[in-house]
Amino acid sequence: MQIVQVHYCVNDVIQMLPTKVFLEQNDDGEPTSVCYEVQGYQSLPVDSTEFAVKNLQKALPQNMKIAACQTCMFGNFNPYGDMDNEIFCLKGLDVQNKRDVCAAFEGEEQISERSRTLLAFCSAYKPINENERYTYNDWAYLK
Repeated sequence: MQIVQVHYCVNDVIQMLPTKVFLEQNDDGEPTSVCYEVQGYQSLPVDSTEFAVKNLQKALPQNMKIAACQTCMFGNFNPYGDMDNEIFCLKGLDVQNKRDVCAAFEGEEQISERSRTLLAFCSAYKPINENERYTYNDWAYLK
């Protein structure tokens, strides 16, 4: 078990809370079981960090939202594939649709500098809002 500091929006106030990470990996370093726990709320264990974060959000009360790259309007998955626990910050790029996201990954030589972990956070954080900005990330469709 590891403890990481994760940002949450609780009653519309962003705060950092210690969050337990339970991670098991295979010999290749790929996760076989990932789950998170914060303030007694625990995600169901799954074999990908992306779905573990989604499961944690599902376990949280309605007044508590994860505030991180995976939930940010600038956080985009690589349309050509990415590693577990990887998302890319496309802040500063004008993306209107999936083609624009693809172009960002084809044309930008420094794309690795935009790589982030799913629970990373920065001061430019804004929740995903498909009406305000296209985001190639399925967080907005969390059920």
